[in-house]
Amino acid sequence: MMALVHRGHAMIIDSGVTFPDNHLPGIDLIMPKIDFFHEFNISIDGLVLTHSHEDHLGAVVYLHEQLDSPQIYGTNFTLAMLLPRLKEYQVYSPEKITEIFPAQEFQVGDFKITPMKVTHSLVDCIALGIESPQGTIVHTGDFKIDRNPIDNWHFDEAKFKELGKKGVRLLMSDSTNVESAGWSTSEEELRASLEEIISQIQKGKVIVTLFSSNLHRIQILFHVAKKVGRRVVLCGRSVLTNAELAKRHGHLQFDSSQLVHSQDAKRMNPDKLLILCTGTQAESRSALSKMVNACHPDIEVLPGDSIIFSSRHIPGNEKRISILMNDIYRCGARVIDYRDGLVHVSGHAKLCELESILDWVQPQCFLPVHGEYRMLVKHGELGRQRLPKTKTIVAENGDVLELSKDSFRKYPEHVAAGKAYLDEHRNLISDGIIKERRKLSSQGFVSVAAVIRKKDHKLLRGPDLIALGIPEDEIDLIELENLIEDLMNHPKRKKTVDFKSLEEEIRLLTRRFYKRSIGLKPIVIPSIYVV
Repeated sequence: MMALVHRGHAMIIDSGVTFPDNHLPGIDLIMPKIDFFHEFNISIDGLVLTHSHEDHLGAVVYLHEQLDSPQIYGTNFTLAMLLPRLKEYQVYSPEKITEIFPAQEFQVGDFKITPMKVTHSLVDCIALGIESPQGTIVHTGDFKIDRNPIDNWHFDEAKFKELGKKGVRLLMSDSTNVESAGWSTSEEELRASLEEIISQIQKGKVIVTLFSSNLHRIQILFHVAKKVGRRVVLCGRSVLTNAELAKRHGHLQFDSSQLVHSQDAKRMNPDKLLILCTGTQAESRSALSKMVNACHPDIEVLPGDSIIFSSRHIPGNEKRISILMNDIYRCGARVIDYRDGLVHVSGHAKLCELESILDWVQPQCFLPVHGEYRMLVKHGELGRQRLPKTKTIVAENGDVLELSKDSFRKYPEHVAAGKAYLDEHRNLISDGIIKERRKLSSQGFVSVAAVIRKKDHKLLRGPDLIALGIPEDEIDLIELENLIEDLMNHPKRKKTVDFKSLEEEIRLLTRRFYKRSIGLKPIVIPSIYVV
């Protein structure tokens, strides 16, 4: 999420989610915090979406009302991907949706915006040429420069050069692939490689796992399937939904006779099937994981099958993917990935393309965006080398930058920024709850319960201990129970008892006992019942 603010009014560019790693137990989605807008009483004039990947529009359904329901602007397919979600979460208002078109200007508050075609791993993707009160701003969105796109959505190189000649005050450019030398590979080149690889597989099912939003890849594989004489099975809800939506909007062309329902696939010759499914990152609930573990209702990975990973491995998922690949081999199947041939191409610009954007736009100021911090730094270094006179700043979440006609600077102060967490039921999970979950996973949990008679404070039952996630064989529970009983029967408690204080003493005693015995400091919940 990027916000351009002018005199208390803001235009937001994109509103996405990301996905958790193993350090966030029970978390399904991560989205940006938006406290800043409320804290400084900033009005949102509009939300402009550059494309429909999850990391750019996934948070809209959760944050739109919290942002006071601003107007949403997007291209045809971007809105087509968004609208069903808005309806599902009952935040859809037709009057709040505006379709935008390449090269056609539109106004959001004080900003006049011209969408520009860019190529990426999705359809209908745009960059933004923004006329602001402080000069022209160019935001590339996610992009690569594919001069031979399979959908004829050509990168608008001429418009970038035109803006550069007129004068660009600030360039914000995608940094994701700055560490990769050269020029990104076209999807058209990938088509030939996949056709060659798949045509050489004579026996067994061919299962290709891919990102469900990569419609170019799905189109290529329909083409390949026809060439090699296989029929296509779509598995995974998101693959099915996106393919159906893309076909309806003219972004996917195939003969319906090519398709086979997954329920019918098991009755067909496996040598004639090409299965497209989710599961590139070994997600436990994905179609591929279910097939490998014989949990899918219709399809199972069997000896002789070939599984092609037509995707990149997202950092942090390598171990999980490796485990899944091992399980595939246990099924008697084999894996084909980037180490075996050209089975995937990136949707992000590599070094030479990033240099081209800098050369075409010739900005006075440069802000690298989209990528991990080291990528932003390296992109910033590239900008300084390429354009020594350009003022370059590398910023992080929460940084406030001021752009005027005379300066471009970073404020020393930060605004409230960070991450908000949702579980699979879309409950908002606080940082405190995540901290407790981490502690539970590493330190364990102990419950201590006891019953006391009200009139004389006599211990009637307990203490009863229940420990979870702790090796009990290493603990002398009788000794611990005796210590707690002695604490509760202390003479000073015969006349008066502060039960809250007593529970706290039991908690501390129990934690210290476990720390001394096995080095753990579990979460301890004491409960004293008075009868």
